[in-house]
Amino acid sequence: MKRTPWSADPSRVGEIPTMISREEQSYLHWLGRTQWRDQGHVVEIGPWLGGSTRCLAEGMLAGKPAARHRLHVFDNFLWREFMEKYAPLGLAPGASFEPNFRRHLAGHEERIVVHRCSLPDEKIPGDAEAEGIRGSEVPDLALFDWNSHEPIEILFVDGAKSWRGMRWLLRRTADALAPGKSLVVAQDLKYWGAYWVPAMLACFLDSLELVHQTERGSTVTFRLVRALSVAQVEALVDDATALPARETLAGLERVAKLLEQAGDKVGAMHVRLSGVQLLLHLGRHKGAAALYEHLQRRWPVRGAK
Repeated sequence: MKRTPWSADPSRVGEIPTMISREEQSYLHWLGRTQWRDQGHVVEIGPWLGGSTRCLAEGMLAGKPAARHRLHVFDNFLWREFMEKYAPLGLAPGASFEPNFRRHLAGHEERIVVHRCSLPDEKIPGDAEAEGIRGSEVPDLALFDWNSHEPIEILFVDGAKSWRGMRWLLRRTADALAPGKSLVVAQDLKYWGAYWVPAMLACFLDSLELVHQTERGSTVTFRLVRALSVAQVEALVDDATALPARETLAGLERVAKLLEQAGDKVGAMHVRLSGVQLLLHLGRHKGAAALYEHLQRRWPVRGAK
């Protein structure tokens, strides 16, 4: 693995289970330590059991021990069956894991503000995996919101698991993001099963500049260079099943080319591969199969995962 500015930062979070890579852990610590200027809050969407939160918090503490702004974390804290393979806690599906999260962040209470809420998700007929991740029930929780008068310097997105959820999140945070200052950290951007992340950011590439990407992991970071307006976000369709296929695939291709220009050919192909999931969600099964076969022939590294 090539050396990066964050290679020397801590990569282990002790006993805290996490789904992010060692490199991503180092990156988040480095991000909090060196890129956060205490000009706004750090907002984390989807901290799960707190591994990523711990990395951010310890980096922030190392860089700005007397900071005014805080690390705000948002999650519904509802246990899902798939989580058990990553952390065998024995919790029942639907149980709250917030006590586990808080225990893992002991000692950082003054720096972290915990919010229990949810993001809205659209239903995708026939996608059992999506339902397993998002849950089949509608949580009896308030929907995510943010005070636009409180600036966001780093928006770390790992818990927007649908197009609708991603749109809602950007709609609520757009006015708090400052051009030239704010970073949008998209943890799932290179994950083939989360097309809505690169597809939505593709809609705003005129306002974003790619600044960092991890090699071992799916995290990609953009700096806001022009204001992101609420009206721009509201103009997007609210349901993934209503997305225009051709335009959305073209958006994925624009993001893929950005990654290629940055030297990440495999990451670019993962973004293109997410188009298969998009077409399946649109009910275009033949198109999905054809795209998969096309990408399989072009894959840059045989046997890559």
